[in-house]
Amino acid sequence: MNATAPYCMNRAEHAERDQYQGHANRETWSFLLLVNNDEDLQGMLQGYVSQREPAYVNAAADCVKEWAEGLLSFDAYEFETGEVQPADLIRMAQEIGSLDRIAWRDVALSVLDDIDAAAIADRALLRCTTGLDGPESITWHEM
Repeated sequence: MNATAPYCMNRAEHAERDQYQGHANRETWSFLLLVNNDEDLQGMLQGYVSQREPAYVNAAADCVKEWAEGLLSFDAYEFETGEVQPADLIRMAQEIGSLDRIAWRDVALSVLDDIDAAAIADRALLRCTTGLDGPESITWHEM
Protein backbone atom coordinates (compact mmCIF):
# COMPACT_ATOMS: atom_id res chain seq x y z
CA MET A 1 0.00 0.00 0.00
CA ASN A 2 1.33 3.39 -0.95
CA ALA A 3 0.44 5.87 1.81
CA THR A 4 1.09 9.57 1.55
CA ALA A 5 1.37 11.96 4.42
CA PRO A 6 -1.56 14.34 4.84
CA TYR A 7 -0.93 17.78 3.40
CA CYS A 8 -1.37 20.76 5.70
CA MET A 9 -1.86 24.17 4.15
CA ASN A 10 0.00 27.10 5.64
CA ARG A 11 -1.74 30.36 6.60
CA ALA A 12 -1.00 32.06 3.26
CA GLU A 13 -2.48 29.13 1.32
CA HIS A 14 -5.62 29.24 3.47
CA ALA A 15 -5.99 32.98 2.88
CA GLU A 16 -5.49 32.57 -0.86
CA ARG A 17 -7.98 29.70 -1.04
CA ASP A 18 -10.61 31.69 0.85
CA GLN A 19 -10.26 34.87 -1.26
CA TYR A 20 -13.34 35.65 -3.30
CA GLN A 21 -13.73 38.34 -5.94
CA GLY A 22 -10.79 40.28 -4.48
CA HIS A 23 -12.12 40.14 -0.91
CA ALA A 24 -11.08 38.12 2.12
CA ASN A 25 -13.88 35.57 1.55
CA ARG A 26 -17.32 35.09 0.02
CA GLU A 27 -19.17 36.45 3.06
CA THR A 28 -17.20 39.73 3.04
CA TRP A 29 -17.75 40.12 -0.71
CA SER A 30 -21.46 39.35 -0.38
CA PHE A 31 -21.96 41.79 2.52
CA LEU A 32 -20.24 44.64 0.66
CA LEU A 33 -22.06 43.86 -2.57
CA LEU A 34 -25.50 43.83 -0.96
CA VAL A 35 -24.93 46.94 1.17
CA ASN A 36 -23.30 48.95 -1.62
CA ASN A 37 -26.06 48.02 -4.08
CA ASP A 38 -28.73 49.43 -1.76
CA GLU A 39 -28.41 53.21 -1.48
CA ASP A 40 -30.48 53.35 1.72
CA LEU A 41 -28.44 50.68 3.49
CA GLN A 42 -25.19 52.23 2.30
CA GLY A 43 -26.25 55.62 3.62
CA MET A 44 -27.39 54.12 6.94
CA LEU A 45 -24.07 52.35 7.42
CA GLN A 46 -21.99 55.40 6.49
CA GLY A 47 -24.10 57.55 8.81
CA TYR A 48 -23.76 55.05 11.66
CA VAL A 49 -19.97 54.97 11.34
CA SER A 50 -19.70 58.75 10.83
CA GLN A 51 -21.73 59.52 13.96
CA ARG A 52 -19.40 57.44 16.11
CA GLU A 53 -16.26 59.08 14.64
CA PRO A 54 -14.00 56.07 15.19
CA ALA A 55 -10.42 57.03 15.98
CA TYR A 56 -8.88 54.04 14.21
CA VAL A 57 -9.81 51.32 11.73
CA ASN A 58 -10.45 48.61 14.32
CA ALA A 59 -12.94 50.90 16.08
CA ALA A 60 -14.66 51.48 12.73
CA ALA A 61 -14.72 47.70 12.20
CA ASP A 62 -16.45 47.31 15.57
CA CYS A 63 -19.02 49.96 14.52
CA VAL A 64 -19.71 48.19 11.22
CA LYS A 65 -20.06 44.81 12.93
CA GLU A 66 -22.41 46.25 15.56
CA TRP A 67 -24.56 47.86 12.85
CA ALA A 68 -24.68 44.68 10.75
CA GLU A 69 -25.50 42.41 13.68
CA GLY A 70 -28.30 44.75 14.81
CA LEU A 71 -29.76 44.77 11.32
CA LEU A 72 -29.20 41.19 10.15
CA SER A 73 -29.42 39.10 13.32
CA PHE A 74 -33.03 38.05 13.75
CA ASP A 75 -33.08 38.28 17.56
CA ALA A 76 -31.09 41.53 17.72
CA TYR A 77 -33.36 43.24 15.17
CA GLU A 78 -36.51 42.29 17.06
CA PHE A 79 -34.97 43.26 20.40
CA GLU A 80 -33.75 46.67 19.18
CA THR A 81 -36.77 47.65 17.12
CA GLY A 82 -39.61 45.71 18.73
CA GLU A 83 -40.65 44.66 15.21
CA VAL A 84 -40.37 41.50 13.17
CA GLN A 85 -37.38 41.53 10.85
CA PRO A 86 -38.44 42.37 7.25
CA ALA A 87 -38.24 39.57 4.70
CA ASP A 88 -35.68 41.42 2.56
CA LEU A 89 -33.26 41.62 5.52
CA ILE A 90 -33.80 37.93 6.25
CA ARG A 91 -32.97 37.11 2.61
CA MET A 92 -29.92 39.37 2.79
CA ALA A 93 -28.66 37.59 5.91
CA GLN A 94 -29.19 34.23 4.20
CA GLU A 95 -27.31 35.36 1.08
CA ILE A 96 -24.37 36.58 3.14
CA GLY A 97 -24.13 33.47 5.27
CA SER A 98 -22.14 33.62 8.48
CA LEU A 99 -21.55 37.11 9.89
CA ASP A 100 -18.73 35.56 11.92
CA ARG A 101 -16.68 34.98 8.76
CA ILE A 102 -16.90 38.58 7.50
CA ALA A 103 -13.59 40.47 7.54
CA TRP A 104 -14.96 43.49 9.40
CA ARG A 105 -11.69 45.43 9.11
CA ASP A 106 -11.84 45.14 5.32
CA VAL A 107 -15.48 46.27 5.33
CA ALA A 108 -14.58 49.21 7.61
CA LEU A 109 -11.79 50.30 5.25
CA SER A 110 -14.27 50.25 2.37
CA VAL A 111 -16.85 52.24 4.34
CA LEU A 112 -14.26 54.79 5.47
CA ASP A 113 -13.09 55.16 1.86
CA ASP A 114 -16.70 55.75 0.77
CA ILE A 115 -17.20 58.35 3.51
CA ASP A 116 -13.98 60.13 2.50
CA ALA A 117 -14.93 59.99 -1.19
CA ALA A 118 -18.36 61.49 -0.43
CA ALA A 119 -16.77 64.29 1.59
CA ILE A 120 -14.30 65.02 -1.21
CA ALA A 121 -17.12 65.04 -3.77
CA ASP A 122 -19.09 67.46 -1.59
CA ARG A 123 -16.08 69.74 -1.30
CA ALA A 124 -15.50 69.53 -5.06
CA LEU A 125 -18.89 71.14 -5.57
CA LEU A 126 -17.69 74.19 -3.67
CA ARG A 127 -15.14 76.82 -4.58
CA CYS A 128 -13.39 78.82 -1.92
CA THR A 129 -12.58 82.51 -2.17
CA THR A 130 -10.68 84.46 0.46
CA GLY A 131 -11.75 88.03 1.06
CA LEU A 132 -9.45 90.98 1.65
CA ASP A 133 -9.58 90.36 5.40
CA GLY A 134 -7.71 87.05 5.11
CA PRO A 135 -8.81 83.61 6.34
CA GLU A 136 -11.59 85.06 8.51
CA SER A 137 -13.50 86.08 5.39
CA ILE A 138 -13.48 82.77 3.48
CA THR A 139 -16.59 82.33 1.38
CA TRP A 140 -17.76 79.07 -0.17
CA HIS A 141 -19.58 79.21 -3.51
CA GLU A 142 -21.48 76.37 -5.14
CA MET A 143 -20.08 75.45 -8.53
